[in-house]
Amino acid sequence: MAHQIARIRISIEETRRKLLSLGKSKALTDPEVIKLSQHLDKLLNRYEALRRDYIYTLRHKGALHYENYSCSDRNGCKV
Repeated sequence: MAHQIARIRISIEETRRKLLSLGKSKALTDPEVIKLSQHLDKLLNRYEALRRDYIYTLRHKGALHYENYSCSDRNGCKV
């Protein structure tokens, strides 16, 4: 599962870069921009679901203690 999370984070960053670049050259209401933005939303939702499931699994296996878990918007969640 950790491998899936890492792969989706890479996809998120690539899609963000594409969206920022596209947003500079096209209107934010352009269908292509909207489609890419919706794709990014789906990736982010999938990432959050995987991350939540991963943390839940670790906690219930006893491998994760609350004091060892930290999360920030900038660097993602670390165990």
